[in-house]
Amino acid sequence: MTNITANIKKLAEESPNKAAIISKSQTLSYKEWSSHLCKTANWLHSLSVTNKTAAILLPNGIPFLQLFTGASMAGWTAVPFDLKWKAEELKQRIEISNPSIVITGKEYYDQIASLHPFVLIWEDAMEEICGQSTSFHIDSERNRPFYMGFTSGTTGIPKAFIRSHRSWAASFKVNHHDFKMNEKEHVLIPGALIHSHFLYGAISTLCTGGTVHLLEKFSAAQVLSCIEEQPISTLYTVPTMVSAILREKES
Repeated sequence: MTNITANIKKLAEESPNKAAIISKSQTLSYKEWSSHLCKTANWLHSLSVTNKTAAILLPNGIPFLQLFTGASMAGWTAVPFDLKWKAEELKQRIEISNPSIVITGKEYYDQIASLHPFVLIWEDAMEEICGQSTSFHIDSERNRPFYMGFTSGTTGIPKAFIRSHRSWAASFKVNHHDFKMNEKEHVLIPGALIHSHFLYGAISTLCTGGTVHLLEKFSAAQVLSCIEEQPISTLYTVPTMVSAILREKES
């Protein structure tokens, strides 16, 4: 498996009604998830660009995951942008990543429209995506980068890092071997998908058959509520979140 999305069609065929993603407003089955991804991949494939790099400026939610994973399926490189970045910070990341398109929501369009010549509004793109085919042939022989992220390090200057399909596919195997994680997992993702820790948690789960429980933003109270109400088996978190959750539980 070179392309990390290679198993999703099989997962959809074997467990079509199993929940892939559960958010506050929506639940997607694996059949629906696979369909969404194929349509997104076909839409990207239809665009007349040579540089297959798409920047994503969206909040936590299913659209973010759909674009990121659909781009991965299509053989594109996805570059998540942080909604908190100011204009100069966005400009720097655009210069570094050189995306052919930027996809954002209506409410964020003015934030980035002047910084890139090809900014698409997600709501408009969705209309085109919905008309695409629900099947897509994955080129699993290539191992080009599928993800570019940024870290400021200690200097404060943005630095790009890239990940290949093979590198994350190898990590999926480590999850299974070292942590005994499998398709039965219910994984809670409480943090921003712009951060690779939480993005990896979500994507690795969806590519190996588990169920992702996705929060729009971190809330210690919502984390505890989700753990109590859902069969959560894995929680992706960081120390500051753990402290907040413990304080919430004690209050």
